[in-house]
Amino acid sequence: MKTFLRLRNIFVIFLILGGTISAFGQNNTNFLLDSVCSTIKYSWQPGGATELYSNQNFYNAKNQLTLTRYWAGDNRITPIMYHYYYTNDKLESFEYKQLDCPFFKAMISYNEKGMTVDSITQTTFNCQPLQNGNKYSYEYNELDLKSKFTTYSWKDEKWLPSYRTSYVYDSMKNLIEEINERGDSNGLVFNLKYSYIYDQSNKLTERQEFEYVDQNWSKKRWINYLYQGSALNVRQYVNPQYPGTGVYRVDSLFYNNALLTQEIVYDVNNGEFTFSKKTQRTYDGNNLLIKLEFTEANLEGSGTTTTRYFYVPAGSSSIDGNISAFGMSPNPAYDQITISLNSIESSEIAIYNSLGEKVMSVGTGRDLSAQINISNLPKGMYFVRIGDNAAKFIKL
Repeated sequence: MKTFLRLRNIFVIFLILGGTISAFGQNNTNFLLDSVCSTIKYSWQPGGATELYSNQNFYNAKNQLTLTRYWAGDNRITPIMYHYYYTNDKLESFEYKQLDCPFFKAMISYNEKGMTVDSITQTTFNCQPLQNGNKYSYEYNELDLKSKFTTYSWKDEKWLPSYRTSYVYDSMKNLIEEINERGDSNGLVFNLKYSYIYDQSNKLTERQEFEYVDQNWSKKRWINYLYQGSALNVRQYVNPQYPGTGVYRVDSLFYNNALLTQEIVYDVNNGEFTFSKKTQRTYDGNNLLIKLEFTEANLEGSGTTTTRYFYVPAGSSSIDGNISAFGMSPNPAYDQITISLNSIESSEIAIYNSLGEKVMSVGTGRDLSAQINISNLPKGMYFVRIGDNAAKFIKL
């Protein structure tokens, strides 16, 4: 479970690299994503133990991820630091450090069209020099669609292919075939194949999985996709070897300015639908995603990932949190901060901790200046929010 959670958190970070706002359909030109705070809590049996992971992501004025702080468990002192570096607005490399010791680095190269062609990772332990780990190579067809993805491992001072996926598309650019090869002593050999079937409106209706056995492709399992209008409603898993595989039903509901997507698993043994996964998105009045909650249940128990998003007006975002709408000093601060307002547009000065929880609230009154006692706050990073404006400060 612990390994799964750590890998999952890293996977989330890779997703963010693809564009956090666009990934959730949020792209408001009046606001920029300033920072992200995520908390991952998992409970499992026996004993109902809880394990906590949290991370903070920071963005520059171009909405590029520049820094992530990641904590495991109750350790709030020595976070793992993820640094991201750009050249000509392209992510060139990123590295992970703890206590100033790099233990992971990735370097990315692009073709003349700006598409990724290679990425090389290096790893190490105990502050030793970084060593080559894996290389990932991408090839594209004449339509600029990914045609091959190959993973290489560094062995005997050279890159050896260990895994490859080839992609085939139809005239509508729909993925229709995916062939996986894995490496062994004889090089790359066929392993699995996936075939995709679409209806006349280009909606995916079936995914078939084949296994390469005795020089032939043998159909292993498949998934049927059923729709209600244009929305996916049911995924039906069929596995002849395991008749107990069930049906997954996806329900999407809007309520109170939030989108709830709930996945239900059908248990064929008792004929009942049981909860499996739920995703809930909450938006503010500017239609910006401000909270994302993902809850998952499995045989070990259940867990919830809560992610909160903070925004600032476009043109005013910076990594140190300097916001033109109000001034704040000193920063860092021990016992007190002073807020200087350019105008009174909100009646509240709110302070949030690194998990997005409101810890203090002070009225602005009619004064353009406010002194706030923060001596009782634990050490760490906080956010001051006044209306649609925000800034970060450090409590020492």
